[in-house]
Amino acid sequence: MPMPPPDTPIRWFTGLYHLLRWVLGGVFIYSGASKLLAPRVFAVLIEAYGLVPDAMLMPLAVILPTLEVLAGLALLVDLRGALGTITGLLVLFVAILAYGIRMGLDVDCGCFGPEDIEARAYHGLRPALYRDLLMLVGVGFMYAWRRYRHIDPLTGSSWLKKHLNKKTEDAYVEMDAEVDPGERSGGGSGRSGDGLHGQQVREGA
Repeated sequence: MPMPPPDTPIRWFTGLYHLLRWVLGGVFIYSGASKLLAPRVFAVLIEAYGLVPDAMLMPLAVILPTLEVLAGLALLVDLRGALGTITGLLVLFVAILAYGIRMGLDVDCGCFGPEDIEARAYHGLRPALYRDLLMLVGVGFMYAWRRYRHIDPLTGSSWLKKHLNKKTEDAYVEMDAEVDPGERSGGGSGRSGDGLHGQQVREGA
């Protein structure tokens, strides 16, 4: 049986890194978007923990999901700061869930908005806590792989510049493809004929 090439584990772990990046990004986009669809319901869920003043409930019910969506989108394209933001959010969620479990609160997690199937099924916080801890393990792997492979996420300006350059290159390719090859060759023949005619005139003079 032939031995796999030495770089096979590298490819596997690189694929796992990108898979985790896409999964985490998608989870946070879905989580934040579902809460933004019903911010008042999410505010009620926040109030159940008894940690936030009433005046801050609605602002937090909008700001927190918006941050989730933006962090998820940024992680999909691997922008700098996205993984750090998601790590901070996960740590915050774990701390709040652990507090709720310690206090014996009988509340819904609300992690995926008012239509959270998990919340209706279990009506508890432990499954959500275990899921967030598992995601933190994935985040830890991503940080370790970045350090091992010297992966440097893109900044916002470098990502924008990269895509603008790509669009510019595509536009030039399309413009070049629209030029008729016969016109290019005909133009060249015309220029050659002009040069020959000029040479004959000089010789006749």
